[in-house]
Amino acid sequence: MTVVREVTEMVRAEHRAASIATNEGLYREPKHLHCHVRHRDVNEMKILAAYGHHGG
Repeated sequence: MTVVREVTEMVRAEHRAASIATNEGLYREPKHLHCHVRHRDVNEMKILAAYGHHGG
């Protein structure tokens, strides 16, 4: 999870926001936790309109 945290910090530093999606279980063979870190390519105004201000 350290790598996920580091990559998330890099994405957030560049885009001011990051999303982490995971999947595991029946979706993975062999079984393991799989993470995607991404930026949704939405501008700040749309993000704040959808989620508001949370002091972050």
